[in-house]
Amino acid sequence: MSLAAGKIGERRAVSATKSAANGPISQFVIVRVGTGLYGLDVSRVSEVIPAHRLEAASREADGVIGTVRLAGAVLPVVDLSARLPAVRPACCDDARILITEVRGSFIGLRVDAVVEVLRVQVDRIDAATSADTGIEPQFISGVIRQHDAVITLLNTEALAPTGAP
Repeated sequence: MSLAAGKIGERRAVSATKSAANGPISQFVIVRVGTGLYGLDVSRVSEVIPAHRLEAASREADGVIGTVRLAGAVLPVVDLSARLPAVRPACCDDARILITEVRGSFIGLRVDAVVEVLRVQVDRIDAATSADTGIEPQFISGVIRQHDAVITLLNTEALAPTGAP
């Protein structure tokens, strides 16, 4: 699945917030990590690639599990399960790496599966605390309650490894 064409960061003309008859709409890439559902702002995700492209890192630190080569660049990959309270399944053929922009640089975020791109009215996004989600507060930007599921929206900036630009 590609959310962008061409080089890293050359995004399609997809606005994260659009107007609709019932108010502004935001779009999120919904991913599964363990048994949890998480959302990342679609405007921050430039590409989704298979996890088998992951190369071993010379040293693992701060959740970095390896690197990927993309458009001539070597990008660190962070395993989201290291940042979130999730149980890793024994096997995960659907694992993907989301290429995301953080503070002007790109990193990969390893997830168990990409579920969908969800459009939601902005007024349906609730504030969340670590008490609601069990996740450290700096990683959370909100929650969406949809049907019987709670989708935790992630603060992409906080997910970057320490020392990343």
